[in-house]
Amino acid sequence: MKKRLLPILLILCLAVIALLYARRSKAPEETAVAIAQLAPFEQWTSYEGMLESQSVKVIMSKFRGQTTIIQIAQEGESVSEGDLLVEFDSAQLAREIVKLEHDVLSAESEWDSLLHAELPLEKADLAGQIAEAQYLYETENNYLQDSRELLNDALISPQEVAQQEHKTDSLKARLDQLKTQAGLTEAHLHPARLRRAESQLDALKIQLDEARRQLEECTIRAPASGMVTYNPLNINGEYRTVRVGDAVNQNQPFMSIPDMTNLTVACYVPESDLSFVQPGFPCRITPLAFPDLCIEGEVETVGAMAQRLRGKPGWQKYFFVTVRMNRHDPRLRTGLSARVDICSYATQNALVIPRASVVWENDQPACLLETGAPRPSRRSLILGHANPFQYEVLEGLKEGDRIRLP
Repeated sequence: MKKRLLPILLILCLAVIALLYARRSKAPEETAVAIAQLAPFEQWTSYEGMLESQSVKVIMSKFRGQTTIIQIAQEGESVSEGDLLVEFDSAQLAREIVKLEHDVLSAESEWDSLLHAELPLEKADLAGQIAEAQYLYETENNYLQDSRELLNDALISPQEVAQQEHKTDSLKARLDQLKTQAGLTEAHLHPARLRRAESQLDALKIQLDEARRQLEECTIRAPASGMVTYNPLNINGEYRTVRVGDAVNQNQPFMSIPDMTNLTVACYVPESDLSFVQPGFPCRITPLAFPDLCIEGEVETVGAMAQRLRGKPGWQKYFFVTVRMNRHDPRLRTGLSARVDICSYATQNALVIPRASVVWENDQPACLLETGAPRPSRRSLILGHANPFQYEVLEGLKEGDRIRLP
């Protein structure tokens, strides 16, 4: 009898265990709920931007004509004000300066000789000629007077007196000519020769000064501290940056020195987001090259005019926005792409619920409110701002309400 009961008891035990397991598997799962609560709330919008320096010194050649680079600072090198950036070939200019210095010395010697020797000698020579002519004229004039007295006494003939008169007149004309020559020479010829010599000397000095200035332009030093960046140029049909041996023209920008301690981020904001971006709004800047780097900043300027961008739909307009960075990182470079997160709304006491708790019917938000009844009640909501995780609730809920989650 006992042997017959054992299988029956075993079967009954297995049945009870199966029944308990089935009931346990069919037990209802706990419903997930969220609590409406007052908490700090922020809304951030993200835009693509590019790092720029607010202070950029453009480097160009001031050398007249074309000149060849013989030394140049490496791109990416940090420089301080006064450091050597570029040196141009100055060998030919140095030879020209030596020649001009010799010409200036010669011109100065000629001018000094003219002023203190040639002109005074010419003036003295004219004075001597005038004195001699004056003496001859006076002598012959006295002889003429004597001849006229002798004619009155019939001691000489009228022909002899006439000859003496002609000789005296000739000497008088010669004396007058020398006096006129001396006056014109002193008033016009000598000053003109001096001015001409001075002009030649001044012209040579100007050429020498210009050559020396050009020699100084063969060396370019950093006008401010920053980082060396090259500007691509069209060099011999090839669009590239400069290197040693290249020739650059006057006023041709080939290098820049941006101030890396004064970086900003430039970005374009769609006109539909203009209300989210105003001067003074806090920002977070994350360079794409350094995703672990996050720098705080604030919106500095917002453009005054909407504009279209190339590659964007024609109906969409954008505003140019600059964002100031509150600190500097030595890893940053101008031209780096960056994500700019702008805080467009912030409050310390908002009623918030998870985004997943909101259901939409006919574009109207609502939620399922747990009231203790077997089934939750539907509650219409008026929402405020939103971020990727939460909604701000303006009307429809109060603090502590329990909302069912999907």
